[in-house]
Amino acid sequence: MTLTTLDAFNLIASIASIILSVLAIGLSLTFFFASKKAERNSYQSTVKIEEATSTLSKLSLRMLNQLTNAITAPKPTDEKISDIIREARTTGLKDTGDGNPAAPTKEQLDQFRVDNLIAAMFYAALSNIVLQDDLPVSIGGTEANVTIAAMVDQSKGDYMTLKNWIQASDQAKVNNSPVKHMYDYSLGWEGNIKSVREYYAHKENEA
Repeated sequence: MTLTTLDAFNLIASIASIILSVLAIGLSLTFFFASKKAERNSYQSTVKIEEATSTLSKLSLRMLNQLTNAITAPKPTDEKISDIIREARTTGLKDTGDGNPAAPTKEQLDQFRVDNLIAAMFYAALSNIVLQDDLPVSIGGTEANVTIAAMVDQSKGDYMTLKNWIQASDQAKVNNSPVKHMYDYSLGWEGNIKSVREYYAHKENEA
């Protein structure tokens, strides 16, 4: 029995179809097992991420507890606070004959006022600079973190108010203050002290 050209063509086509079907089945199985493997890997990664997150949460909570204890726990030096306060007589207060410190004079009170203003100005400046690092990447993100933004603006306003009060004070007392170095530091940082809008405007100009 001889094959005609048409019969040969049909035979070849049938064989090719069978081969392609086998290849299609093989590819389907390959993709199926590959997807299963990827699913297992994804599940394992998810489990590892959950374990890592749980570990970090426990570690963060432990560190927070330790920090809280360190802040709130009584310190050995706390017992000496009263002694340190009594030593404040060396700043100029004189003892009376009965051993009690004399009432401070108006001059001394004014010096204390200037010293306190300088210290407050220093910490307002320091707070502003440190809090800037906690601001979000864009100004739009401050809507979700209003507290930090408000503290940045408030510390800038406090700095300027305290600076004006100090400059309106007796400059001799400023220069003679035992915390004059804090005043100098604060003035040196003034270029870095910004409101929220000034911070993002400066950031945009640098980009």
